[in-house]
Amino acid sequence: MNLALTNNPYQPPPPLEDDPVIGQPEVRPVGISILAVLHGLGGLLIGALGVFLATQFKEEDSSSIIAWVVVVVAPLLTVLSIATAIGLWLGHKWAWWLATLYYFQFVIGGACVLLTIPVAYLFLDRPITQRTVELLLEHIVRIVIFALLSGYMTKRKVFAYFQFKRLTRLRALGISTAAILALALLMGLLVFLALSMGARFA
Repeated sequence: MNLALTNNPYQPPPPLEDDPVIGQPEVRPVGISILAVLHGLGGLLIGALGVFLATQFKEEDSSSIIAWVVVVVAPLLTVLSIATAIGLWLGHKWAWWLATLYYFQFVIGGACVLLTIPVAYLFLDRPITQRTVELLLEHIVRIVIFALLSGYMTKRKVFAYFQFKRLTRLRALGISTAAILALALLMGLLVFLALSMGARFA
């Protein structure tokens, strides 16, 4: 008597979330399409806001750090946002890195702010005010939102769409953390140099 096997007993188990990705899906994930559109709209909004603020500065504001941020950083953010939108839509790896770094820096920054509040309360004798509570809630919400976005960007199907063969969630977030800390140190150094050369915030 012949018995037909309907299931292969030697079929390997399904891959884990952080297993290496092989292949690329035929279609772009819906979430990536939405994020690409949002990045494009955000870039256009930043550009329009930068142009508006640049027209409001007077000649005596030329030494202000805020003025230089508007003149230099706003166009850079506009270009990066629109480029990221296009790159996400087309499935380029560099766009994935830019978007993931952007999301994850809010998680790290928010966590740093949350850590400084109890330190200020316990060791610097600072009172907890209504503004402190609002700041806590604001950063908690921000951390949750951008942690979800960071988690989505490190899902297996997203890795597959961007053709990451060996990248895992842990590795991606580790690299992102190191890059964010390095950029933070660089920005702090640039601000210090600007202040030492006579620049002002107002």
